[in-house]
Amino acid sequence: MFASSGSLVDLDSTIFIQLAVFLFIFIILRSLLFKPIARLIEARHQATEVTRSDAEAIEREATQLNEEVTARLAKVRAEATAERSRLEEQARQQQRELVINAREEAHKLAEETREQMDRQAAEAKQYLQNEIGQIASLVAHKALGRTV
Repeated sequence: MFASSGSLVDLDSTIFIQLAVFLFIFIILRSLLFKPIARLIEARHQATEVTRSDAEAIEREATQLNEEVTARLAKVRAEATAERSRLEEQARQQQRELVINAREEAHKLAEETREQMDRQAAEAKQYLQNEIGQIASLVAHKALGRTV
């Protein structure tokens, strides 16, 4: 029907045989090669999607844990700061009490020492008043050379 008149494609009755062979090989390759490769690619894609969704879930969990840890750390820091402030105030109060007690003790000791010195001075004065007559006689005796 189509004669070869120098065209690039010759169409003759073998085209149907070539088409039948092509379809036969296509069906065999499709069932033996194309479908298994397509299933393998789909399975790999699904595994990748599962792994990706697992990774996203892990990342969300890690972000949540990080936020929880950050919140706990901030809470602990705030509690530590409050405790440190409380302990510093307690130490200052104890220091004030120690200073007040030391001042009171020093004042009490000074007062006791003053009272003791006053008593000793009074005792010495009393002793000297008692002894003044004898001392005067002794001085007069030494100065005059005779007993007065």
